[in-house]
Amino acid sequence: MPSAGPVPDALLGVDVGGTFTDAVLVRGDRVHTAKAPTTPDDQSRGVLEAIDGVLAAAGATADDVRSLAHGMTVATNALLEGRLARTTLCATAGFVDLVELGRQDRPHLYDLAQARPVPLSPPERRIAVAERCGPDGVEQALTEDEIERVVEAVAATEPEAVAVVLLHADRHPDHERRLGAALRERLGADVHVALSHVAVGTFREYERAATTEVDAAVSPLVGRYLRRLADRCADAGLPAPQVLQSSGGVCELEEAAERGATTVLSGPAGGAAAAAIVSRATGEPDLLCFDMGGTSCDVLVVRDGRVQEQGGGAIAGRPIALPTIDIHTVGAGGGSIAWADSGGALRVGPRSSGARPGPAAYGHGGLEPTVTDAHVVLGTLDPTQPLSGGVQLDVEAARAAVARLAGALGLDLLACAEGILRVADAEMLRALRVMTVERGVDPRGFALLAYGGAGGLHGAGLAARLGIRHVIVPHAGGVLSALGLAAAERRSDRARTVLLRGDAITAEALRPRDGGDGDGDGATSLAYDVRYAGQAFELTIRDCPPDPGALRRAFDDAHRARYGFADPDAELELVTIREATHGGAPAVGLGGSGDEAAAVGPAVLRLPGATVVVPAGWRAASDADGTLHLRALDAIPAPAPWEAAASAGSGADEELDAIDLQVLVGALRAACDEMGAVLVRSAHSANITERRDCSTALFDAGGRMIAQAEHIPVHLGAMPASVAAVRDQGGRDLVPGVSWILNDPFAGGSHLPDITVVTPVFVNRAGDDAEPVAGRDGADDGSPILVGFAAARAHHADVGGRTPGSMPADSVSLDEEGVLIEPQPLTPELIDELAARMRHPEQRRADLRAQQAACEAGARRLTALASDRTPAVLAAQVGAVLDYGERRMAAAIAALPSGEHRADDVLEGRDGPIALSAVVTVAGGTVTVDLRDAPQQGRHNLNCPRAVAESACLFAVRAAVGDAELPTDDGTRRRVVVRTRPGSLLDATPWPDGSRPAVVAGNVETSSRVADLVLAALGRALGQGTMNNVTLGDERRTMYETIGGGQGALPGADGPSAVHVAMSNTRNTPVEALETSFPVRVVRYEVRRGSGGAGAHRGGDGVVRELRALADLDFQLLTERRSTAPRGADGGDDGLPGRNLLDGRTLPAKVGGRLRAGQALRIETPGGGGHGAPPARG
Repeated sequence: MPSAGPVPDALLGVDVGGTFTDAVLVRGDRVHTAKAPTTPDDQSRGVLEAIDGVLAAAGATADDVRSLAHGMTVATNALLEGRLARTTLCATAGFVDLVELGRQDRPHLYDLAQARPVPLSPPERRIAVAERCGPDGVEQALTEDEIERVVEAVAATEPEAVAVVLLHADRHPDHERRLGAALRERLGADVHVALSHVAVGTFREYERAATTEVDAAVSPLVGRYLRRLADRCADAGLPAPQVLQSSGGVCELEEAAERGATTVLSGPAGGAAAAAIVSRATGEPDLLCFDMGGTSCDVLVVRDGRVQEQGGGAIAGRPIALPTIDIHTVGAGGGSIAWADSGGALRVGPRSSGARPGPAAYGHGGLEPTVTDAHVVLGTLDPTQPLSGGVQLDVEAARAAVARLAGALGLDLLACAEGILRVADAEMLRALRVMTVERGVDPRGFALLAYGGAGGLHGAGLAARLGIRHVIVPHAGGVLSALGLAAAERRSDRARTVLLRGDAITAEALRPRDGGDGDGDGATSLAYDVRYAGQAFELTIRDCPPDPGALRRAFDDAHRARYGFADPDAELELVTIREATHGGAPAVGLGGSGDEAAAVGPAVLRLPGATVVVPAGWRAASDADGTLHLRALDAIPAPAPWEAAASAGSGADEELDAIDLQVLVGALRAACDEMGAVLVRSAHSANITERRDCSTALFDAGGRMIAQAEHIPVHLGAMPASVAAVRDQGGRDLVPGVSWILNDPFAGGSHLPDITVVTPVFVNRAGDDAEPVAGRDGADDGSPILVGFAAARAHHADVGGRTPGSMPADSVSLDEEGVLIEPQPLTPELIDELAARMRHPEQRRADLRAQQAACEAGARRLTALASDRTPAVLAAQVGAVLDYGERRMAAAIAALPSGEHRADDVLEGRDGPIALSAVVTVAGGTVTVDLRDAPQQGRHNLNCPRAVAESACLFAVRAAVGDAELPTDDGTRRRVVVRTRPGSLLDATPWPDGSRPAVVAGNVETSSRVADLVLAALGRALGQGTMNNVTLGDERRTMYETIGGGQGALPGADGPSAVHVAMSNTRNTPVEALETSFPVRVVRYEVRRGSGGAGAHRGGDGVVRELRALADLDFQLLTERRSTAPRGADGGDDGLPGRNLLDGRTLPAKVGGRLRAGQALRIETPGGGGHGAPPARG
């Protein structure tokens, strides 16, 4: 790392927040602070007012200031509020809709109306460029005539900014350079031109395009603001400001003005720089940093004195593929609103009271109770002491707000206030676990740094929950971000995708381009994005010399720590080299007043700008800098007072109150999220890592689903049958440490490519002491007792069978579709045996290991929850969670139209249409779906196992009720009754001779039609109604993808375009990643304009995706809605049916064949139906 530079006479840092602008001046060994109201119309006014205040506080003048660093929210606010430069996008012909297409997954699994963020360049300002590069270079040259045409077309749109994004420009940037130069010459200096290889420089075209578009749209605004601020500073005799970037370093003003996207995620970065100061000053190299403000809580990590970074982030749903501080944020802050949901559980956030009216205690008219109000009620905030900004607390207003919620929940006032804090703690604990446990990091080796306005109130309690015994509350913790600005280093970042494998990863390739050695001032530090060949997600390796052997060892160690295993024999792939050039950073201390504070808990310490809760069993004392250190007196840290009261009360009993209920629900959901993260990032196949065709869930000892991560609906609804099959088959053979595997569609599976791994979870119990273990149903002799199951299902790219990809379009028996795995213990020998019978065995082994790792993560979480309960208490509390889900579902169903409703539709069979119908009855808070009229199962592959049909019904009811926050567990399932007829198309069973019918399309296509039937019966317009399954491959390689389309319109909203609907929610494989690893070229990938049905609200448009083969490949298509259209509702028009074409020749909905090199396969997906009569018809 670079060495520290000299200490200037005065260092000034100014950080703009939503309510206040904070200024910190460091002069010698003293730190001075001031606040001024933020001025949103022109942030520079508030900046100068804060500077005036801190200069006065320090007795200094502008002449004393040697450097000024500024953290701002101009770019962030512009994005959130839509105040952006008029932007035009230039993109490779056929790919102008890259940003609108996104990754094709919908933002929320059950909210069919929630669309992705609107692109910053509308369709009329997207200009196609006739050029094409592939992974290896230019394939269609960019001519001078084309440059001239494009430049004139751009000029005609009268842009204020232009984004240029050409495919593979990260590795072959010449076309972008030439076009950019011509645009700048034609449009002049007033129009900002952003080139994707400069703005980002890494592969994956959507993320690069979205970031470049953001850069173009915000840079003009950022530039104008910064130049205005520079003029104000010059008039005041201050130096020109340096600007904080998302990476945590500062850059010169003009650099930030030219690359505005680098500041978009800079909000918490000042606090990150200050965290590094605290680490040095306190001698704690490993810090878990917890910044709790008014609306949210940010968590970041310092390891070995360095703040952890990541290669990109997101804001308002838009990816920002630039270096940023690795931060996880949850909506739990002092102003977060507490409320009761329809199931009677206490919830906190994500809604916030904001600066106005703020918490009820602020006396500005707020009526809803907040976390701050709970602290006022409990007396942890002193009403006689004004808060920052002079706010005087109103105790009676806080009590009244909390009392109203307490009455609704049947709690007394103090219990409700304690409950608000416990639920808020549970949300923040999830964020802390995401940054540690989910990444293979043990938080017990860290100190907790608590800062922000409310950090000291919650720090010790959260530390206790994580086993952390040292909490640090720094002097001036409320303005720590501004202090970090004063100490931030100069920094410039660049990244380049290299995609090197094996022996191509040489010492020379690992060195920086300028030949620096990474040491000394102005030197370059390196980070490497690395993965095992075949994976699609990378781990970033830092602090590693440019040596292939060292990189190998570091990556294997990091992979083992993060995911629980490593593969030292696998080939390594170096994806991206990240270079950061560092300038000197001033040496800054914490510089407190030296005032002493000390207490032994329980106590509340009131410090300048912060209130600190010291629980019983903790000692607090300040150091010479005024930093407060809280240390646990016992080996096991004591919890916060509101947590201690709970552990002495209902938390250890079988009954759960509204508070304990939500805490347990959140813990179970977090465990499933952790499972999903492990699975996606440790698998090898693009199906799992890029497309995320996988799901995770937890079950109780009886096999009831108790929580799920939001993944693939067709998986999650059917997985309980898989766990039931393992319970029935395993019985007494279920033992600790042994997982089970299956894919049998008639024993809980869906179709053969979907392989499920199930891990039984046990605890050892002797008397009152529990030792959790993963893995036999115990008796009363102290042997292991089964408490639940962790399950992970994933779509494998190939499981054998007669066609690559195991998705034959014309199969008539299950034997044709792949290897059948009946429920059985999963051993290393079985993994090898199964993989040997499938194509790409190494990939199969790796993906199965990833599923095991995910289940082990879930088992650890479930056993941790069981460690302070008896199995009987855990079972009773899980039962309460399921009862809660049932109450929520019943309340939601009450909003549906009661009575009996019928819908009819067809499947597009290879031999003609197959009629289906459903009768849906809504009564008494229950939905009954009768599918018994379905025809008999047939000699085709549209047969659907009952578990899959039931899954489709559950999804459709969840989507129809309109409550996207409903739990998905066995409790909600109780309120959806599905009736089928064994032996029918929708309840397929083995034939009388014992053979099994084909089901591969039943899982992906018939399930979609069942969901359509239920939605149509309930009056909804229909989405595309198909997953558009495309499989390409040969005996050596396989590619499988599903393609999004149009969503049906809703009564109050247009249907989103180009998304997966109903039973799938997979992501696409990036064009640049696909073309690098598979012999195809994507000819076009764009929105199918006008394919959505007209109406008062339009259906969403479908997608056009065309692939040209570079080698002879087999193909299989399993699609629907090619001859029938997705229906509109309430007078809305139908969407357009889809089309499959081979070199322009129309193909059937379900077909397989040979795709010769040079031939093109084009898929046009259906649009969604409209809702309500189109305006022209009135």
